Amino acid sequence: MNSPAEVAAKQLAWDMESRKSVEVRFTYGMVNGEPDPSQPKALDTIVEHYIETAAGQKFYDFRGMKGDAITYRSTHFGDGAKFTDINYDSKNIESQQLVYVKREFWMEEGSDRRQLPKPLLFLYVGRVPLYKALPKAEYLGKGEVIGRECNLFLFPQVRWFVTLDQVFYLDQATSVPLKVEAFRDQASREKKEPLWVWTAQSLDKVQGHFVPLKSTQTSYLKDGSPETTWDFHVESIEFDKEYPASTFTPVFQPGVTVLDGFTNKTYEAPGVKKAVVNPPKATATTGQPIQAIPPRDWSASAPILSLGLGAVILIVAGLLWRRSR
Repeated sequence: MNSPAEVAAKQLAWDMESRKSVEVRFTYGMVNGEPDPSQPKALDTIVEHYIETAAGQKFYDFRGMKGDAITYRSTHFGDGAKFTDINYDSKNIESQQLVYVKREFWMEEGSDRRQLPKPLLFLYVGRVPLYKALPKAEYLGKGEVIGRECNLFLFPQVRWFVTLDQVFYLDQATSVPLKVEAFRDQASREKKEPLWVWTAQSLDKVQGHFVPLKSTQTSYLKDGSPETTWDFHVESIEFDKEYPASTFTPVFQPGVTVLDGFTNKTYEAPGVKKAVVNPPKATATTGQPIQAIPPRDWSASAPILSLGLGAVILIVAGLLWRRSR
């Protein structure tokens, strides 16, 4: 008789390898808690559009919304060998501000995890497909999520942005992940003190594939109390569509600055650059000076890492580009 890990691996391998492509439209927002209440809230909702093909082509459009206004936008392209990030001007969301051409997709260059919308993210352990990682997992027994019986598997010291022990709850009937708990180490796992917990709120069947269309993720403080909770909604998901190559090929606006990690050169995209109307100069003020704020422990608020807010992405991408030189 096959072990629970072998059964799950076979189910997941068929499901994942049979997909010619997947396209997801996805939204999420914070429903309680604030990472830093002293800072103004930059956005209310994140809107994502992701496409990936079996050939390794990728497209990702990321938009931060405050009300109906887009406050931040970036798009990301990949053909399997070359990847491009495009960041847009926050004051003119259709105007490209900066372009990075590099060897890995979006923020994957700075971590050991896939850059995917939930719940697709949890079909991987780090960057390894879940079905390939299962033979090395430790079976922890059974549990229950949303009234469905699950098999629990431990993946110790998974390298994400930080190293984590991750416990996956796989639906016994379909092997789809319905819950993932992340711990700093074995000690915190034994004390049942997770950093964050992602939990499916539904399990839905779309074109023969089972997908949690609704889920939540809660991060926790060191004392075990909840810090922030995010609601995730898959607005639509489609499988096995065909896409023209142009879907995954970026078009640079004339005059936009391009940082090329392959040639180690910086240049402006050719063409006639549109005229820019300079805003009036600000008058001097006697307000508080700008202060450097030390970074918080991002490991405890994993969803924030996927937000890619403008300043963070510009700084991180610039540092990664410099490192590639």
